[in-house]
Amino acid sequence: RQLRTTDEAAPTWMWEGTPVLLGTRLYGVLARRRPQLEWSVVCLDAASGRLLWHRSVGMSRPAPPEPFNLASHLLLTADRAGLYLATQWGAIAALEPTTGALRWVVTYESDPLADRRRRPGAAAAPPALLVGDRLYVAPTDCREIFCLESRGGAVHWQQTLGERIEHLLGVEQGTLIVAGRSLFGLAADTGARRWSLESAEPEAQGY
Repeated sequence: RQLRTTDEAAPTWMWEGTPVLLGTRLYGVLARRRPQLEWSVVCLDAASGRLLWHRSVGMSRPAPPEPFNLASHLLLTADRAGLYLATQWGAIAALEPTTGALRWVVTYESDPLADRRRRPGAAAAPPALLVGDRLYVAPTDCREIFCLESRGGAVHWQQTLGERIEHLLGVEQGTLIVAGRSLFGLAADTGARRWSLESAEPEAQGY
């Protein structure tokens, strides 16, 4: 469904992915492509659908080229302390759930179209994983996994595993379990590799 603003001349916002329900509020990610690719987060009253707030998170510079399909299915991670969004274009952001105020933004080196060039049917990005006060993010526009402090955005560690990570499965007894073509166990507090079950299958085959 489209979400229209009071400015009828402005481009229409489109839903990115499934919203998340937190108490009596529904939060979702929106995007529009023109005049530049831009993302925003919206908060609705879950019972009535009434718009409570709508906040822009950022935009790409320059705009992506026309041939690329940019339906990226961005998903929020949420708790009562914050809303967390990885744009998959070089930025991770945190917002305040009550007002939508931007709390922090972390940026990194990004090649957002690389995965679409290699694999036109690549899977959608996994939502950030929140465990305690640690936020784990595996963006599609780089090969790194990030561990951030959820309150202020400080980077605890970043780790490269040599393949794209498509699933952040959880943390068990201090081990972060992630998967792409292979399966990895990383120390949740440092990112050090504890174990791996690596696959020789082509990257596009299987989970």
